[in-house]
Order: sequence, then structure tokens, then C-alpha cells
Amino acid sequence: MNVREAREVSMKLSSTELQEAFKIYDHEGTGTISRENVQNVMQAMGKPMTPEQIDSMLTQEGIEGERIEYDSFARIACAQDA
Repeated sequence: MNVREAREVSMKLSSTELQEAFKIYDHEGTGTISRENVQNVMQAMGKPMTPEQIDSMLTQEGIEGERIEYDSFARIACAQDA
């Protein structure tokens, strides 16, 4: 396995872990979680964020409602790796 392949495997695992963490808090299976649970998911993934940091990230994403869709959450979570 070369370096590129190893990175692809690592990214897939991270994506899978992200999806699984999100699903834990998507209690109704709607593909959304509450703003409050964004903090819980990030904490569970070892990427703790304050409520203020989460609000800032959601605002930057243009998210104003109380429910966050997976795609928006994934962008926020990935931004924490950058």
C-alpha cells in the first residue's frame, strides 16, 4: 500500500466514524441533529468545541435553524481538521 492509498483508507475510516457518530444523535432517523448535539458528536469524536465555536461555525455555514443536516455537519467537522 502506498502513501496515497493509506490516506484514502484513513479518509474512508474517518468518514465512516463521522457518519456513525452522527447517527447516534439522530434519534428520529431524520438525517438531522440539534445544535446541542453537534457539540456532543464533536466531543465524542475527540474534537471538543464550545457552544460559541459551534454557533460561529454554523453561522459561517449559513445555518440558522435548530436542526443540522448531515452534509452541513460533515463540512463543520472536516473544517476542524484543516
